[in-house]
Order: sequence, then structure tokens, then C-alpha cells
Amino acid sequence: MVSSGWGEDLQTPPGTNRVAVTVHNDQGRLCTVAVERVASGTDRLRYDGTESAVAELTPDVIERLFVALSVSGRTAIPTRCSGGGACTLLIIGQRDGTRVYFHAATAFGAVLDRDAVDDLRTAVERLLQRG
Repeated sequence: MVSSGWGEDLQTPPGTNRVAVTVHNDQGRLCTVAVERVASGTDRLRYDGTESAVAELTPDVIERLFVALSVSGRTAIPTRCSGGGACTLLIIGQRDGTRVYFHAATAFGAVLDRDAVDDLRTAVERLLQRG
């Protein structure tokens, strides 16, 4: 797992702060899940792997995501994609880690170990505190 703190990344637009965790998808390929705070005030959850997906993080979605990353079981969180279409985040908490799926499709999923979940939860918690 590789994690970066709040800071700009070469692949994100200027003025975007991001916390990213590098993990594997269900097929074992490297992928990245990042919480991004964009200068325009929009918060996002981004998946970059063989495909890319970006979900908007509204205050309600942030709160539900924070809880979902803390518990075992399945949680479906309806939100919007950055392009404006509907998106569902499916969070599956298990003993050995958590799976995060975008659009509830396995093609856009990441398998996070406990350390990666903790890093992602910390980033989401910062969004909650910013309120």
C-alpha cells in the first residue's frame, strides 16, 4: 500500500488536495482509491485502475461512507458521478479488509486491507470535520 497525505498529485488538477491508497482490484491488478477535495468545493471519491470512476461526495454521502468503512457487511450508497449521472458505491466490509465498488460493478472495484481502510476513513473523517 502506498499512501499520500493531503497534497497535490501530478495526475490531478491544480488546487486539488488528495489522500490516495494504492491497492489491488479483484483481479489482482494495482489500482488507486482517493478522496479528493477540489478547490471549487466539490469532494470526490476517485477510482483509477484499468478503468476510472469518480463519485461526488456530498455531506450525506461522506457520513454514510465513513460509517460503511467502519462496519462489516454491505452498504449501498447512492450518489452522483462527476459527470452528473447516477452512481452507487457498494462497500463490503469483511474481517480481512473492505471492498469498495463504484457503480456497484466489480469492474470498478478495489480491495482495501485494514491499513488502506484506515487511511481512507481518516480522509473521509477530515471531510466530515470540515462540514
